Amino acid sequence: MKMNGGVLKLRIFCLSAILLFLTGYVCRAQFPSDSSVMEGGLAGQVLASAKEHKNRTIYTTLSPKIIDATPDKNLSQVVTDYARSKMNWSLSNEIEVLANESDIVRSVYIISQIEAEVNTGGFKQLFSGSASKLGELGETAFRAINAHSFAEVLKKATTLYHQEGLTDKFKDLDEQFYSLYDKEDLCKLRVNYIRKNKKAFKAS
Repeated sequence: MKMNGGVLKLRIFCLSAILLFLTGYVCRAQFPSDSSVMEGGLAGQVLASAKEHKNRTIYTTLSPKIIDATPDKNLSQVVTDYARSKMNWSLSNEIEVLANESDIVRSVYIISQIEAEVNTGGFKQLFSGSASKLGELGETAFRAINAHSFAEVLKKATTLYHQEGLTDKFKDLDEQFYSLYDKEDLCKLRVNYIRKNKKAFKAS
């Protein structure tokens, strides 16, 4: 059975997120969009991805050299980990840390967190927890990497939240968000954005 690309990516993400949560980590794993690959070896790929994620190098400083040496598939995670390394365990200083970072780090981190929240529990989950403050900053972040369709959906969700709070009306916007993965490749857009602006990172 052939699946819609957005639905397929969502299913893969959910399986990955559950596994990585059990190991103490959360990430958005990337896999081919061929449904035969998913059905034939998804479990093995998820386990391999979880192991790689757990054993990854976390940089507390970044430089153009590190950016150049990092494969595309890991680049967003490297930047996100860098930002997270400066935050405390409870993330109570999250906004303060982001305010002192470059637009590149801030945008990549915010988008990764919004994706994680919306892809696991929809906009209702995003706005019901501490990540809601990132939702308020997300439109600017999405536009920075030229993900304008995602920015528009998030803008609608933010407006709806201010008008009606946590509402079931988010469901329609959830579906719009998921369907956009077939239109805008967030991973590619982030990678291009980071590499284009790598000079913003201090040289080691």
